[in-house]
Amino acid sequence: MGVNLKIQQKVQLFIIGASIIIYAIALGYISINARTKAYNDAIESANQHLNEAASNLKSMMDTDMAKVKSLADAFSIYKEYPKDEWQDMIHKMYYNIYQNNPHIYGLWDSWELNMIDPEWDRPTGRVSNSFWRENGVIRDITELRSLDGDSELYLETKSTLIPSVNEPYMDVQTEGKTETLLMISLEAPIVENNQFVAVIAFDITLEQLQDIVVKINPFEGSYAYLVSNLGIIAGHPNKELLNQSITEVFPEDCKEYNVDKNIQEGKIFNYISKDKDGNDIYYSYMPVKVVYTDTPWSVAVSVPIKTIMFEANRNFRISMFIGVIGLIILAIIISVISKTITTALKKGVIFAQNVADGDLTATFDIKQKDEIGDLANALNQMVLKLREIVVSVNISAENITSASHEMSSNAQQMSLGANQQASSAEEVSSSMQEMVSNIQQNNENAQQTEQIVVRTAEGIKKGSSSSEVS
Repeated sequence: MGVNLKIQQKVQLFIIGASIIIYAIALGYISINARTKAYNDAIESANQHLNEAASNLKSMMDTDMAKVKSLADAFSIYKEYPKDEWQDMIHKMYYNIYQNNPHIYGLWDSWELNMIDPEWDRPTGRVSNSFWRENGVIRDITELRSLDGDSELYLETKSTLIPSVNEPYMDVQTEGKTETLLMISLEAPIVENNQFVAVIAFDITLEQLQDIVVKINPFEGSYAYLVSNLGIIAGHPNKELLNQSITEVFPEDCKEYNVDKNIQEGKIFNYISKDKDGNDIYYSYMPVKVVYTDTPWSVAVSVPIKTIMFEANRNFRISMFIGVIGLIILAIIISVISKTITTALKKGVIFAQNVADGDLTATFDIKQKDEIGDLANALNQMVLKLREIVVSVNISAENITSASHEMSSNAQQMSLGANQQASSAEEVSSSMQEMVSNIQQNNENAQQTEQIVVRTAEGIKKGSSSSEVS
């Protein structure tokens, strides 16, 4: 059974319904795209912060490495000076350089005695100049080391014939030095005929790197950390993780995403993984390749996905709220418009019913300058014309009535004359009937007379014939 709906209900049902569907689809599409864009923008922002941090860290380390490399290049003329004179000269240069670079934790060198002292006949042994600060005071020392053999750490240093950033290590205790810290060294070797002669290095503590890393905080709850080429954590907000291998801290990630291998190869990479609490975390790694070196490090950022999505979700909720408000406003506007239309139509229906009932004084009173207003004016003009036609018809009817009265009077007179004529005609008819009867009687008498005459004639004829015969 069909449902009879009024125009206003149809307008509200179909137009508002269709508007809601279209609006909801458009709003949903826009909101989802906005949410996706907000997520991508947040990822891009995190990566941009990371890239800036990597660039700043690289710039700082490049500057120091360039200084170390310049010293190594300059000191390649060591053979032109006697050993003691040379050592005294560079010691003074070191002091001046170290004094003018307060951010450097330590400055040291190491010269192979068998390369700078012709009289040295042992395979090992080196002279080392060291500078450090204690309570703001520059301390220095020159000492002989490795006289009985090289340490494992120094053997690694001697085997590297190009500038390098070595892996984090615990500072070698120097005589007179009161503290021992985790650090890295920017090293530049002096090589002659592919043989290691000396190395010059600037020391940077992990605490210094830590100060740089903790400033990288693109989002609430995010943090950054620095990883060496061989996967040793050199900077992290959690100091307990310093100097630990990334394969121990993130074993599953290293296995699934080859984190340690990608760091060694200096790749830019990112992935999403879960932390120990089961939360999704976005990790992004950016290589830091210090000038002159071939062992890139990486700076990484860790951002909770819920933090990244917070802004996206907030914008999504705002969009949905605005969308709902928009739908309500749209529904109200459509309802007002439909009510305006249907109110006018209702007045039109009442007007038409009054006219149909014969009330030609009815008017369609609508003050609108639109199609409905034009319709109202046209209907009012129509009723006005009908009113004129009715008046004209009434006048004609009155004229016809008057003429009818005259014709009725004439007819009555004609009827009276006809009645008189009918009475006369009846008298005439009666006289005529008498005359016809007389004529018929006369005719009969004439016929009888004719017969008598005929018989008389025949009698006379017979009589005549008889006479002749006789």
